[in-house]
Parts: sequence; C-alpha cells; structure tokens
Amino acid sequence: MSGTRGLAKIRKLMFEYQKNNNVEKQCITNCQYLLDCIKANCPDLNPEAVACIVCIIDDDIKAIVYMNHVMIRCGDKYIEPSYELDVIPDDNKYHYFTISDLKSNTPFRNADKEFIKQSISNHIYFIDVARRINAGKEVVIASSALYKAQADYVEQHACWKAPKDFLLEDFLLALSGRPEGRCERSERRGS
Repeated sequence: MSGTRGLAKIRKLMFEYQKNNNVEKQCITNCQYLLDCIKANCPDLNPEAVACIVCIIDDDIKAIVYMNHVMIRCGDKYIEPSYELDVIPDDNKYHYFTISDLKSNTPFRNADKEFIKQSISNHIYFIDVARRINAGKEVVIASSALYKAQADYVEQHACWKAPKDFLLEDFLLALSGRPEGRCERSERRGS
C-alpha cells in the first residue's frame, strides 16, 4: 500500500484493532508503528514523534486528568496514533508540548507539588522516548507483541491503492481529524 490515502487507511485499521482489543496506554508502540508506516510510504512528510502532556476534562466525573503521551507531527499537523485519545472530543482535551505551556494551565498550577514534579519527570522521559524514536537507530516500543499483532492486523485488512490525484492536505486532515491548528493552541501560548 502506498500513498497518503493508504496511510489514512492504516490509521483507521490501527484504531479498529486497538478498539477491538482494548489497547490502552500503548502510545509509544502505536506511535512507533504509525511513524514507521508514514516513513515507509510518504517519507517526504518528514514525520517526527513529539512528546506532550494531554489534559483531559472529564465532565462525567468532574475531574481533570493529565497523561504523558507521544504522538506524530508532520509539519504543523499533529497525528494521534492512539484510539483511546482520538475518541475523546477535542473540546475536552488539550495538548501541552512544553513545560511552560503546562504550567500556564490553571488547574495544573494548583495541583499537589509532588504531582507536578512527577508529571514533569514523566514528560522529560517522553521527550527522550520521542528523541530515540526520531533518531531511528532503534525501534522504541513498549510491547513487541502489540506492535507485531497490530501490524499483522493492518496488513491482513489493508488492500487499497491511492488514486493519482489524491492531495497531501486531504491526508493530513483525514489523519488529524481536527480543524487546522486545533492541537497547536497551547503550543502557541508559551512557545
């Protein structure tokens, strides 16, 4: 499978696999697999892994959840590799790519000092994970079994060829599933 539409299909199949198999907390493996697919099919997109902290506002339990995460950036577009975060409405999640952005988040500023310290420590770890993924000298995955099973599923179900007139912009919008700039809003504040 080649071309950008093929990559959108790969991502859709990844999400299908993750949903059907209750795959959670595997963003490193998901990111590595999707990044490998993008590099193999569309290297001119210059994809890279980026670390972030995702703030999720859960209205049902009246809580704010922070989680460390790694996703993909192609130029100014962010691509979510994990189904569990992609299904959360954009209005209920915010991506912080720097510590200063995160510190500007009022609920986070008021959090317990140990929680803040641990979140920053985890973010530094995820920055290193993204750096190692981007270096390409090793495959950085949390679960080799998941990587292989997800790859097998995608390869078994993907039989599609991109039309010659398919546009790169369509691929990026299809992958991001968000209006342009949606994930960047926190990045603009502190960077």
